[in-house]
Amino acid sequence: MKIKLLPFIPLLLTSAYTHAQNLSKLEVGKKDIHVVTSNILQIDTLIMHDKSTLLFPSGQHNTLKVKYASIADNCTISSAGTNGKAGKLGVDGENGTDAGGLDIDVHLVQLGSLTVDTRGGSGGNGYRGKNGRKPRTEIHTNKVDDGKGGVTTVTTEHIVDGTAGEQGTAPGVGGNGGDITFRYSTGGFIPNFNRSDAKRSIFLLYQAGKTGKPGRDGISYGRGEGRYGTVHQTPDKERKDGKLLIEKRDSSAPAAAQ
Repeated sequence: MKIKLLPFIPLLLTSAYTHAQNLSKLEVGKKDIHVVTSNILQIDTLIMHDKSTLLFPSGQHNTLKVKYASIADNCTISSAGTNGKAGKLGVDGENGTDAGGLDIDVHLVQLGSLTVDTRGGSGGNGYRGKNGRKPRTEIHTNKVDDGKGGVTTVTTEHIVDGTAGEQGTAPGVGGNGGDITFRYSTGGFIPNFNRSDAKRSIFLLYQAGKTGKPGRDGISYGRGEGRYGTVHQTPDKERKDGKLLIEKRDSSAPAAAQ
């Protein structure tokens, strides 16, 4: 798999750091990933081969305008958030990052299957502490004078307390999903939205990321049975799904790459 970074051509700079890039043709090879560094990409002809990906920045709104697009099977256009890293001893799981929004205006000449992904990143799992050591009995044997001129064997038992388990940590929360606006026209066919059993499918994914699995303290031992530790949950935080708008345009009016 090749990953290629598309340089951006600064066309317009505003207080929101908006950059536009104009291309006459972009062809993304099989299983290749093209990383777009601008948040506005306008293309006359887009060709995406099987399992190729067009990757936009997360955490900001992005625009893609394509005059003519040929999309093969299992292609992806994404501005999804990044998953948080799992927690470790003394460190909570990381939060997933927010996705970027995608405003897509495209004329589809050919379509195999396409996924548009603006899901928020999932939170990292909390740390599950290691269990402490169980209590144990130590046996000591000594020979002592029996007071009759001989020796006798004396056995003593000593209980060694168990130890505390490691402290677990809380998981990270998921990032917010990004909004999708999908305006399209086709070369005479009808695409199927979010149907895995149909040809010419378009999957639109815009949900918030999931919270990671909670961490837990390891089992602590005293002299008796072990005691399970605290389960560490993340305080509730509102996570928002993105919003979806699908609009079919007149097929005679392909998207303009201005």
